[in-house]
Amino acid sequence: MRSAQVTFDLADRAAEETFLQSYMVDAWDRYQSHDAFDRAWFWRFGNTSDHGPLELEGGNTLEGGGVVLVLNGEPAIEQLLEDEQDRWDALDLSGFLDYDVTWFHPEYENARQKAIENFGKRGGDRAYRLRPLASRMTLNVLEEFDGRLPAVGETSEEDPLPVGYWTTIHFLMKQSGFDWFDEIDACTRAIKNRLDSLAGFHGKAAARDAQMDALDDLRGYNVNV
Repeated sequence: MRSAQVTFDLADRAAEETFLQSYMVDAWDRYQSHDAFDRAWFWRFGNTSDHGPLELEGGNTLEGGGVVLVLNGEPAIEQLLEDEQDRWDALDLSGFLDYDVTWFHPEYENARQKAIENFGKRGGDRAYRLRPLASRMTLNVLEEFDGRLPAVGETSEEDPLPVGYWTTIHFLMKQSGFDWFDEIDACTRAIKNRLDSLAGFHGKAAARDAQMDALDDLRGYNVNV
């Protein structure tokens, strides 16, 4: 199996959204119909770009917006990549600046092998299979809602809970049969993971500040009954 990473250089978050809606939604179905295709996923810079230039693997640094796409499949997936490159070259979208294609080999055999080296055999396999599912859901949300859903949202008369992207965590875990304690454990583990990542990108002081903010928020929370 071969894996390619495509980095799309976009002007800002609005350009990211336009790119995903105008290109990625339809492209996803094309990917899946290709005989050599196995899996794909993507992630967008989004709010991360508010914290300074984003350094990608390989030393590339980008400011503003961006979307990183990973395509995986048999060696013949090169044809899929060539077909899509023709579409990228023809894209006429506001804020679309450029794109860059790199292959995982020789640093890693492919994206699945990289995941296994980072997360272990079982964890790497799970990550490789879960990321495409999350990407498909992201596109479904883009198609379903006008405008970007907030991560949490602001409490209001029309949205007293409030309902934001965080609720998808609850819905997915509830649908899979997890209980309150499972979900609390999962969210706690996710917080630890993000604190470690924040420390890696912006230093331990920034991570400790975020940790204290989260702890203060929980300590000040009165359970509603």
